Amino acid sequence: MESLFSPFAVFVALGIGAAAPIGPINIEIMRRHLNISWIHAVIFGLGACVADLIFLALVGVGLLELFSNSIYMPIFGIFGAVLVFWFGIMSFRSTAVESYRININKSFFKQLIDGIFLTLLNPYNVIFWLSVSAQINNLISSQNSFLKGSIGALIGILLWIIFLNIIIFFSKKMLTHKVIKVINNVSGVILILLAIYFAYNSIKLLIPKL
Repeated sequence: MESLFSPFAVFVALGIGAAAPIGPINIEIMRRHLNISWIHAVIFGLGACVADLIFLALVGVGLLELFSNSIYMPIFGIFGAVLVFWFGIMSFRSTAVESYRININKSFFKQLIDGIFLTLLNPYNVIFWLSVSAQINNLISSQNSFLKGSIGALIGILLWIIFLNIIIFFSKKMLTHKVIKVINNVSGVILILLAIYFAYNSIKLLIPKL
């Protein structure tokens, strides 16, 4: 039983917990897989991995919790809302696979950067890592345990990204271009609604600090 709840296993679960909720990151992974290629989706997901490891490092040194009480957190939330809104608009411009390739078929490096920035500015990820910061600090007793924890979280995130892309890979063969277009439009609506929600909450937090 103890092995099931070892610090390493807990960090693996935390990695899955950070990556699995349906939000801007998973929607973008799905859209890039369907409209460009699976490798673009995986590279974008690796960018999200890098960002989550940055969050984990900030939690480990206590900076994320300190930063969350400042005026900068809602400002970053607003920037994140703008970025999510932009990706939502881009999904409506993808009326066909070919036009989507023109709009979003970026280099692997740019896909990686997209994943990093969208995750860093995603309020869901900030709230998640803040909510588990106390548990993380209890699990980390040394630099060595923090390294093991980071590896565990990375494995958890990668497991989810691989699982998600495998599901999409085997299901996309049943999808026509028309269905993909509908998925793009629905994804766009979801992203825009999320952007409005993020912006509203960030502005609500920002006003008392001004």
